Amino acid sequence: MQSLHKNKKKKKIFIYIIIIILLIAINPFNMFGFVRSVIMVPLEPLIKMGFGTGSRLSHQMHMIFSIGTLYRQNQELHSRVRQLESENAYLIDVKNENEILRKNVNLLPQGKFELMGAEVVLRNPVGGDQWIVINRGKMDGVEIGNSVIVDEGVFVGHVDEVDHTTARVQLVTNPESIINVVTARSGAQAIAYGNHGISIIVEDIKKNDDVVEGDMFITSDVGNKYTSGLSVGRVQSITTAENNLFQIANVLPLVALDELRFVFIVK
Repeated sequence: MQSLHKNKKKKKIFIYIIIIILLIAINPFNMFGFVRSVIMVPLEPLIKMGFGTGSRLSHQMHMIFSIGTLYRQNQELHSRVRQLESENAYLIDVKNENEILRKNVNLLPQGKFELMGAEVVLRNPVGGDQWIVINRGKMDGVEIGNSVIVDEGVFVGHVDEVDHTTARVQLVTNPESIINVVTARSGAQAIAYGNHGISIIVEDIKKNDDVVEGDMFITSDVGNKYTSGLSVGRVQSITTAENNLFQIANVLPLVALDELRFVFIVK
């Protein structure tokens, strides 16, 4: 009982202290002005210190949040820059493609042939197995044996496989490529073979035929296998065959076959 009585007494004292503190803080009718002065004057340095610390803490927190905001904005700017760089690269690529197409269209002998443009979608220029795949096929009227050209009627190969929407083109440097050719200057007849994806070897040139370095070989109408009159390559060097009956010419293609992006099919 005595312990319970003491607890009740402590509660009453605590309540009285709380009421007194509230009255001093509220100070109704300025009744406790003197008491407030007596209490607040000693505590004023501590209160100021508390306010100063709180102000500095608030400032530091503001700086932390500002740094976080700046970092996020910086990341967003970097992302936007990368996006713009990607879009710019795409536009440059499209512009280059349009310039290449415009150049080719202006150079092509359109009055002589019925042409259909195509884009290279796959290539395998490694070693002797040299070919490209284009985005035209049976649905576009492409057939096996169609000649494939670029620029001013430069022969780069022929279609050797056709799918519904694509076709494979065997390039002139492919070792399986065999073309009847003739020199544009002297009319010397010969046969051109692909040289392991490097160049073109022209054989069976008669010993007395007039063929010199710099001569242009074009497709021949012999056999009617490919469109005649297309430029194949230029003679780089001439040698005599071992049997001493024929000449052999090393011929370089007129375009970089490993850089083809657009071609035209002669229909």
